[in-house]
Amino acid sequence: MQQSDATVQQLQQELQKLQAEVQDKQADRDHKAQLAEMDAQVKLAIARMNNESKENLNELTQAVKLMLQHMQVPASLAQQVNQGLAMITNNMNRRPRNIPMQDINPLNAGFSLPESNMGQQPMPQEQQQMQQNYAPDTSQIENNAPQWLQ
Repeated sequence: MQQSDATVQQLQQELQKLQAEVQDKQADRDHKAQLAEMDAQVKLAIARMNNESKENLNELTQAVKLMLQHMQVPASLAQQVNQGLAMITNNMNRRPRNIPMQDINPLNAGFSLPESNMGQQPMPQEQQQMQQNYAPDTSQIENNAPQWLQ
């Protein structure tokens, strides 16, 4: 009887070990199934996002195409611009090309260098007027320089 009790205990221990192994294997299978399900869900979510992105890209492309169609220059405006450009080109072509180069010397043209101004005669009245006509009015100049330059 003792021997049978020992055998029963041994069998119960083996049964417990086998049940633990079965539970471990079942837990592994459950874990693998959960991983497979999560992987499938992630792949499905990525596929949905890619599909939405493609749809959004197509919508944006179509919207840009529509905007470009509406941004086309009207034919009447293009014609006016082309006519204006043609007039400017014609006027430029009518100007004489052989303009004589007079007063190449800057001292004779109303320009002078600070060092070379010494001992020179005053400018003629006509040159003084030309120089005054092109001088900037300093009251109209704004000081917009950044503070770090000042």
